[in-house]
Amino acid sequence: EHTQRVQTNDGHTVKVKTVVLAGIKLDKAKETGIRKIVEEQVRTAASTMSAEAFLNDLVFGSLSQRVFASLKNIGNARRVEFVASKIES
Repeated sequence: EHTQRVQTNDGHTVKVKTVVLAGIKLDKAKETGIRKIVEEQVRTAASTMSAEAFLNDLVFGSLSQRVFASLKNIGNARRVEFVASKIES
């Protein structure tokens, strides 16, 4: 579970809460690696899109599919979900 604030290219700040479910218990190194990849992917996606396009990607699952594809090499990630999102400014 990870919460972060990201800036979109039109100047809005969006708070995103991400949950990654794994098939087995992961060690701390893998948890940290997964968290860093998720944070980087979400930040990169937000910085290249408007707030509306970014939220559409969150809601319709295309961003979670991209994040899941990048996590396949690290651990037994079974699912990536964006639990909550909120436009702060």
